[in-house]
Amino acid sequence: TNDFPNNTSWRFVPADHVFNNPLSPFSSPFPESIVFPGIMADAVNQDFVAVKIGDVSEDADPMNLVNNTKVEWSTRDQLLEEGSEIDVRIDVQYFEEIMAMQADLEFDPSVLELVAIEGAEMPNLLWGESRFSEGLIPLIWHDVYAAIAGQSLDPGTAVLNLTFKVHQSGQYLSEVLALQAANPRNIAYDKEQTSNPVYLLFDTATPITQGESFAFELGQNQPNPFSNTTLIPFYLPKGGELRLNIYDVAGKLVESQQSYFAKGNQSLELDAQVFPGAGLYFYELNFDGQSLLRRMIIQ
Repeated sequence: TNDFPNNTSWRFVPADHVFNNPLSPFSSPFPESIVFPGIMADAVNQDFVAVKIGDVSEDADPMNLVNNTKVEWSTRDQLLEEGSEIDVRIDVQYFEEIMAMQADLEFDPSVLELVAIEGAEMPNLLWGESRFSEGLIPLIWHDVYAAIAGQSLDPGTAVLNLTFKVHQSGQYLSEVLALQAANPRNIAYDKEQTSNPVYLLFDTATPITQGESFAFELGQNQPNPFSNTTLIPFYLPKGGELRLNIYDVAGKLVESQQSYFAKGNQSLELDAQVFPGAGLYFYELNFDGQSLLRRMIIQ
């Protein structure tokens, strides 16, 4: 508040407001109230979007208003069909200031057969292979650099990619794959050396149907901010040409690249030398008629 005396900690914008320039939304005035002249009845569904001022590095979490450290992973539920192979991507839902973690990911071996397992965007995550046939994937994670301050990961960070062969139809993935809450091995330690449970949540609102593939996804560049190089992670549901566009805050195109990438988790390395100077920029990935946009900061 001392550095921004003419601003407030939070700004509230009506949820249905469309900014004139999404690449520079605050370059022109925008509404911060909803007016009801002569109101005579209930006015429902009048929603606002809260904007935390000063979150230039995208690490402020408005949901994290209390100390409630734990580890939550999530994946989309899906209906199982005998004879098919399914891809299961497990993402971070919540992972804040964690020093070390262990967990037993369990599945029903009469229904699922593990065909492949691949690490994603969580460095130093290890697993044992000797008990796959029993339906058990023992996981362990520790980062020596997290031993003091703890490691935090953004929601949506990919943890694991699993491929299973389905031997029985009629059940949902959530019925045969779990991190059992009663298992004392499913535990994480935060920077205060306090033990916390590890959960696996299932998105049952939008389950994956048979034949559907994961969507095109764009992750946050790491590190961010950066001064030398940074990696932009993304996921492609199939192989194809991908175009990267970089814009400054005025919406001017400052860099564009195009390359072919195979299906799966991929990343692009970007050198700070391609930017005209320090500041806030937007990076956009275009793939198969879709465009995704995020912010990055050059120091």
